[in-house]
Amino acid sequence: MPNDILLALKNLNKEQLNMHCSNLPAKQRLVLSLVYFEDMSFKEVGHLLDTPEKEIITLFNTAIKTLTLNSWVRSSLLAADVKRR
Repeated sequence: MPNDILLALKNLNKEQLNMHCSNLPAKQRLVLSLVYFEDMSFKEVGHLLDTPEKEIITLFNTAIKTLTLNSWVRSSLLAADVKRR
């Protein structure tokens, strides 16, 4: 399932991601944006934000877990699953 979530996120444009992530804390939103739209590694994001890489990974994973609880992810996953069949 995590790979499906990552695929669903990759299919969103920046405006959609911002809209769906609006309830996340700012730093989690920033990490997601840098990883997905700037194609930065966790290490690069950590260096940019002067934050340990381990904390960046935790922020990222927490954001992904939060997003899985949102209905838009479930509906995106269902749509992706229907397309695969």
